[in-house]
Order: sequence, then structure tokens, then C-alpha cells
Amino acid sequence: MATKPLPTKADVDLMIDLGVSRVYLSQLLKAAGLNGDWVPVKSGPTTSSPLSSDERDVLRAGGADLDIRGLNPAVARFRLHELVSESRSLIDEAYDTKAASKRLGMSEAAIKREIYCVPPRLHGIQLADNRLVLPSWQFTKSGIVPHLESLLSFASSMSPLALSRFMLRPHQDLEEEEQRISPREWLVRGHTPTLVLDLVNVLMKD
Repeated sequence: MATKPLPTKADVDLMIDLGVSRVYLSQLLKAAGLNGDWVPVKSGPTTSSPLSSDERDVLRAGGADLDIRGLNPAVARFRLHELVSESRSLIDEAYDTKAASKRLGMSEAAIKREIYCVPPRLHGIQLADNRLVLPSWQFTKSGIVPHLESLLSFASSMSPLALSRFMLRPHQDLEEEEQRISPREWLVRGHTPTLVLDLVNVLMKD
């Protein structure tokens, strides 16, 4: 069996950009026998939990086990590999503002206005290297996912990785012809957004 490549410092920086907890990453790297010092943990008052509620949402949205004490190094490396792969895919498949401009028939300036208005009408991710990218899940063949502005308003505090997971994974409460579909597909197929927005609210409160 081929050995999976180890995460790089750039991978760690990317995961932080996408909302993964610095504390969780540092602990996971150390459990895997790697350099936990790659993650500069911000100083501040201590709490009973090292993760904020938003950080827990990011990890739990993907089914992560937040207790990594005594974790086997091989298991820790597997978790890191999955997290790195997901993060890389999200960015590799995203559009830059030039590509989004061409796809939607808008100027790049207009694309940026749609991202930064309140509430936003497009979902953009500002990376530490100053790139501004737009996750591909929000685009359809004819434009953008229906009700995107309402979704982004409801999910305003969700991190990019958590939102991507939520939108792309089949959900047990969303069924069409007895088959589970993702929130993205639910909206693209013309169903009411109410159920999706309710699910976002539940996720944010967990």
C-alpha cells in the first residue's frame, strides 16, 4: 500500500484559512508525530474547551471525533490526510474572480461587490496569500444556486469548510424519490429553501 504524503506547512495554513481550529490542528499534528509548532496558537484567556463553537461546527460537520487524546499516530495521520485532501479539493475546484466573472458575465469588480456586500450574494474565501476564490458548489450551468443570498445570510458564521461539507453531502432530511440528496441538489432542483435554512440553523446551534 502506498504511503500517503504528509501534510506541508502550506496545507496547515490552508486548513486554518478554511476555518479548522488551530488548537485541534496542533494537537492532531503532534498525535501524528509531526510538527505541531507549524500552528501558532493565539494567546488569550483559557476556557473549558480549546475550540470555539464555530470550530466545533467545522469538525463535527465532517463527523470528526474531537477527542484526540491518546490517538494512535496512524489514525491521526489518516485524519490529517483526509482533512488535507478535502481542503485542497475545495480550493483547487474553486474559481478565482476572473473565472467567476467570465462564468457569470459580470466584471471582476462586480463579483467582489457581490462577495463583500451584506448579506453577501456570492460566497468568497479570502486566503492568507491574498487570493480571493469562490467555491464551485455555488455555481450551476445557468448561474448560481437558487436562494444563495438567503443561505449565506443564515450561514454567516459558518466556516468555508463546514459550509462546503453541508452543501455537498447528502442529508438524511432531504429526500427526492426516496433518495437522499445534498442541500445543493435540493435547491438546484427547485425545492423550497425553508428546510435547508432550518438545517443550517440546527447546525449552528449544535
